[in-house]
Amino acid sequence: MKIRSMLAVALVSLGVSTTVAQAVTLHIVDGRLLGASDVLVDGTYYDVQFKDGTCIELFANCDQVSDFTFQTMLAATAASQALLDQVLLDIDPLHQFDTDVTLVGAIKAISGDISQMAIRTPFYTVADRSVLDVMRAVNSVRAGADYVDWRSFDGAHNSSTAVEIDEIYAVWAPVAAVPLPAGAWLLLSGLAGMAGLRRWKRHAA
Repeated sequence: MKIRSMLAVALVSLGVSTTVAQAVTLHIVDGRLLGASDVLVDGTYYDVQFKDGTCIELFANCDQVSDFTFQTMLAATAASQALLDQVLLDIDPLHQFDTDVTLVGAIKAISGDISQMAIRTPFYTVADRSVLDVMRAVNSVRAGADYVDWRSFDGAHNSSTAVEIDEIYAVWAPVAAVPLPAGAWLLLSGLAGMAGLRRWKRHAA
């Protein structure tokens, strides 16, 4: 096997290759979908939790844009669409997170009482908390009826989703990069060194 081929195989086996898609892991407790790991949004993986509460409680006082993981309408739209495409799905007969929207997060409605639910991803606020903009992933019980929309609230930062039966927040965080173990770097360095030695011998001959 050529050195270049060996190096490529080593990179793939060590998980360095970025071409292999990660699978989304759903966080399910007692049949309820509470979040997910490795959700792909615009080329970056994120973990997400579905939570009840106020924007102030969940997003570091909710008084500046830097409190949010996604800080533009475009980015928050992509994140909301990723929830619909990768997370809010019917997995099996016991986990119908698209068809039975009451199984998501802390949604308080009883199955059959509501036709849709919404997950808010906030992206804009101001220091005096007079404005709060969110994108919503709206999950409908009807096939093909899911959508993403924008909502702007006046002074809703201290308004809790706990009093609403059909809305919750998405709390996002980038997936931390997993560093390669020391042994992996030694292997890669050794293979690279062998490749350099072979080139030197070829030129010296």
